[in-house]
Amino acid sequence: MRNATRIAVAVFISALVGCGSDDEGSGINNLGMAGASGGGAGGTAGSADTSAGAGGLGGSWEPVAGIGGAAGMNGAAGMQVSGGNGGSAGTAMPTAGTGSSGEGGSMAGTSGGAAGTGGPTGPGCLQGSGDYLGMGPYTTGKMDITIGSQGPYTLFYPTDLEADCKHPIVAWGNGTGVADGTTYAFYQEHAASWGIVVVAAHEDNCGSGEWHKAGLDYLLAENENPMSMFYGKLSTRAGTSGHSQGGMGANAGASHPNVEAIANVQGAFGTAPAGKAFLCLTGTEDIAIEGCKTAVNGTSSPALYANYEGATHTGTATVLGFITNEPGTKQYMRFYTAWFRCFLADDSAACELFKGGASCPVCGESGWAEIFANNY
Repeated sequence: MRNATRIAVAVFISALVGCGSDDEGSGINNLGMAGASGGGAGGTAGSADTSAGAGGLGGSWEPVAGIGGAAGMNGAAGMQVSGGNGGSAGTAMPTAGTGSSGEGGSMAGTSGGAAGTGGPTGPGCLQGSGDYLGMGPYTTGKMDITIGSQGPYTLFYPTDLEADCKHPIVAWGNGTGVADGTTYAFYQEHAASWGIVVVAAHEDNCGSGEWHKAGLDYLLAENENPMSMFYGKLSTRAGTSGHSQGGMGANAGASHPNVEAIANVQGAFGTAPAGKAFLCLTGTEDIAIEGCKTAVNGTSSPALYANYEGATHTGTATVLGFITNEPGTKQYMRFYTAWFRCFLADDSAACELFKGGASCPVCGESGWAEIFANNY
């Protein structure tokens, strides 16, 4: 631990000088699974304007051929009066979605299976809820990768990835002089425990934002790659973050078209990008106070400024603060995670923490020297 601390102190001396909708599915399946999910025995003859009657009587896994149809009206496309996507009426096996768009679809097995084009991604989708100060409900994993000329990165992710709940993605950038994937790993592991996938560059000079963009492009490609563990599991809603120069890179990298939110840790020197929810964390002993205030006050997007009492630039925001159990470090981790849960995953509990401007729930908590919101 002495070595880790000595390394972190050394690299952060230079930091004081440098700074260079997902597809949403509304149903369980689109095959009219029998039993609890619908299916059925085909239409009961129906008529010209309903094309197949109610579309099923409960049935079993493999619904039998339609018992109606004597009038010759059950060969139409399975419109299903009260159910959706149940299948063609009066056939031995319902098809995968030739019926209506799935407005009805009873779970009790009376009118076929509901439509299902993807997993839910709205409120309540990700596991867990609370104040986000402690670790979340997901177990976490990590792996080192290389992304082209951008070099090494570390991926942090929940190991129990869910296909029916897309996981938000975030790109992280290090402060000046920090060329590893461990100094800030505590942020990423905390976020991953709450269901967020983070790609963190090892680059120590990433103020351009290009490392953030490359990381997001990598994850988006993995989401489309059938051979990847992330295939179909990731949201296309993205965030950027980073400390010091990495925070400046987060602002620059937010020009990526998928970015919707930024969590800037002591690195906002300049204007916050328009149209992106903007969080800026600083401290009373930090060098980024005025930069954070200017960025938050100057944006037309939802934004929050949070200044922790006694927080330092090379301590609180880094592994030094984590291993010494600084309360400000814990709050930085909490805000980082909750901000992305709110703006990338529509987590109402996370959003509630920041609502209300000067009277937001977190604004009156002890330890914060100053918190204010803009456009929130």
